[in-house]
Amino acid sequence: MKPTGRLNPLTKEEILQIEESDINFWDTKWEDLNINQKAEFCSLMKIDFLCKDTEYRVKSMYEYFQMKNSIEL
Repeated sequence: MKPTGRLNPLTKEEILQIEESDINFWDTKWEDLNINQKAEFCSLMKIDFLCKDTEYRVKSMYEYFQMKNSIEL
């Protein structure tokens, strides 16, 4: 994870940005990801909010990265 320079207003801890190498669930289908895993991927993509209207686009991005990372393994 890399520092963002921003602080959480409640905890005063630095907000960290997840990096592609931090994700260890590339072998899991989007539908099988738990809410925390989806949040981690959204963090990677700098997506602030996931909703039903945007989930299909986010899922497509995830599947692209999933394929890319399966080739690198």
